[in-house]
Amino acid sequence: MGYNIHITRQEGWYDEVPELFITMEEWVAYVAQDNDMRQDDHAFVKTTSGENFGVISEGLSVWTKYSRNGIGGGRAWFSYEEGNIDVKNPDDEILSKMYEIAQALGARLIGDEGEEYYRDNSTRRVVTAPTPSTQRKWWQFWK
Repeated sequence: MGYNIHITRQEGWYDEVPELFITMEEWVAYVAQDNDMRQDDHAFVKTTSGENFGVISEGLSVWTKYSRNGIGGGRAWFSYEEGNIDVKNPDDEILSKMYEIAQALGARLIGDEGEEYYRDNSTRRVVTAPTPSTQRKWWQFWK
């Protein structure tokens, strides 16, 4: 398991306000104009036990200028998920790139627990938004 940081326009990254989604078209256009990004739509790695593991996902992109790119299998993967761009376990260098992307897309960085990340990666505040379990009416539990 890991901890995701989300590039989002939503109040909480889990919100589903379609008008606030970063569209796949916007994301693909951003990646195409950023010479440091590459859209692959797939990722394949070899696990520590020697097995191959792969993911195929439209919009999956890699930051090619990441200083640890290719070192020990390291990559800075950016995944398009339900109107957000997600990165699992980003370090400070990746957070800086995420902030740059968020600014270009009119979005911000929100962690899994609702904290907002700023340019300097050290100043964080908790977003006061409902948790996913409380944002829906009681009869909408199946959505």
